[in-house]
Amino acid sequence: MKTIILNELEFAENIISTGALGESPMFALICVGRYYISQGLGESDICDRLHALVDKNGKFHWSEIAAEILTACRRRTLLEISNIPVAESEFLAIKKLGGLQRQRLLFVLLVLAKYHNFVKHDNDNWVKYEFRHLFSLANISVSKIKQCLYINDLMQTGAIEYRHRVDSLDLRVLVLDDTTPAVANVYDMRNLGFQYMMHIGMPFFACTSCGITTKRTAGKQKYCPACASAINAQKTMERYYAKHNIPREF
Repeated sequence: MKTIILNELEFAENIISTGALGESPMFALICVGRYYISQGLGESDICDRLHALVDKNGKFHWSEIAAEILTACRRRTLLEISNIPVAESEFLAIKKLGGLQRQRLLFVLLVLAKYHNFVKHDNDNWVKYEFRHLFSLANISVSKIKQCLYINDLMQTGAIEYRHRVDSLDLRVLVLDDTTPAVANVYDMRNLGFQYMMHIGMPFFACTSCGITTKRTAGKQKYCPACASAINAQKTMERYYAKHNIPREF
């Protein structure tokens, strides 16, 4: 699924600082390339720096991906979006739908439409994603038939519409309202369905470490399962080192 980062400037600077490409190395390289373009570097210098980053991570051969990365870098400028605002009127329109899964799906479509409006100013609230990606972002696991039924339900209520072309599955969000103040903000484009649940008061929270939204299973839970496991493993090692007087650099 396509990686979506709101503040690509901050993301690129972190990659340059740490040298780590993370879980989406191709996207990371594109962001870093766009960052260097924004800094006025020439193509030769950009290639050298990206080449060094690729070699450091050992995930690709630069010669095999150079043309693709450089082409993607030129498609648009680096994004620096602080958040995606959601208005009370938009929440009210979403809550009119029957069933939390349909509500989560419309929330995802709304947030994506606003994101693409930032990216392309004449986007006019359109969303172009495969259904499986939309439902993944909404944290909904249903069959392809049910996916189509849910989309149709949203269309029948007047929340979305299709593009008037038989070869297009683009969806336009009709409940978007940029005229009223925000009552909530989206800072992370992962697990958007869970974020909707959190915003309406359900037991979900943002991980203190990585920021991803996950379901709360304990009263004072601070970390998602992945971060909790990593932090517990780190603390176990630290206790072991302390108990046996083993220097950390050993």
